[in-house]
Amino acid sequence: MNGTEHNLLVEAPNLAVMQMQTPTQIAVSQTPKLGALASLRLHWPEYLMEASLLGAFMVSACVFGVL
Repeated sequence: MNGTEHNLLVEAPNLAVMQMQTPTQIAVSQTPKLGALASLRLHWPEYLMEASLLGAFMVSACVFGVL
């Protein structure tokens, strides 16, 4: 036994000839289409956190720049 016999499967998919979807095609097909206001209404906590952390970074960058 050379170690390759146990890897053979009867109905294994041949990945070389299968047409695979790219990650962007998968993401586009699974994401719902939202408008700007619906997205804002749904994700406002994330936007608020990002804005506050960006503001904190800018204040700290200004403070360290002055020092």
